Amino acid sequence: QAWEAQENFLAAARERIFVAPMLEGTDVQQDNHRQIWQNLIQLPTETLDTLTRTIAIPEIQGWLELAWIYKGQQDDLDAQMKAIRSWQQRFADHPAARQLPDSVRLLTELASTKPQRIALLLPLRHVVAQRVGGLLGFTPGLGGQDLDALRDQHRGLALDLHRVLQV
Repeated sequence: QAWEAQENFLAAARERIFVAPMLEGTDVQQDNHRQIWQNLIQLPTETLDTLTRTIAIPEIQGWLELAWIYKGQQDDLDAQMKAIRSWQQRFADHPAARQLPDSVRLLTELASTKPQRIALLLPLRHVVAQRVGGLLGFTPGLGGQDLDALRDQHRGLALDLHRVLQV
């Protein structure tokens, strides 16, 4: 905790990793793992990237690499999930692989339930539709069709007018 008080998160994580095998009790071990994770995600992404390539101690390397995947690949969820699965295979015996940190576990759950398609519903015949659609980068392309004509044209699609996802 002294390292954490000084905001030396790498040293704090390293010490917690070293003492982890000596801890007794599931709650104490889980709390220690949570603290390791919290310390590591405080590190800059660039530091994590460098350390994952230079640290040779497998347990520390595993923690660092998982933290880098979590922080460094946030812009591409599919690539991030692929990297996490690859990490789990390479570090199958790692303590974090047996129980993923909560934020990584939540991320994997969200990824498995992410929508494959989204829809933007705008009024069919209104000047506001043109303006809102234009602001969002969409141009209503119904060509003056009304809802019944649109429904007839796309019989294979289920249009549920009672369910609207609000963003």
